[in-house]
Amino acid sequence: MSALTRPCVLAAWERSEAELRRFLRHRLGGEAEADDRLAITLCDLQGLTQQALAERLGLSLAGAKSRVQRARARLRARLVAACQVQFDETGRVCCHTPRTTGGDGS
Repeated sequence: MSALTRPCVLAAWERSEAELRRFLRHRLGGEAEADDRLAITLCDLQGLTQQALAERLGLSLAGAKSRVQRARARLRARLVAACQVQFDETGRVCCHTPRTTGGDGS
């Protein structure tokens, strides 16, 4: 059994993922632009493909990909401002701790 499939590792990942999803929903609810919120909610939280997003919004695939990339970049900047964030070797968030002072002031 690999380290990533051990029950304790999977349970920790699921807890972290659920916590991050709650944080994102909170952040996306108030601060994000409507286009950003829609792109991230549909593609990253609900699993819609970027092709399906393009079709749903009447965009080209390139336009949908750009929208998702811009939304992710803006969200990443807000996450870094609001949390102490660590990234893995691929540049993905691997863990976070909410800041008690500074950042977004909450």
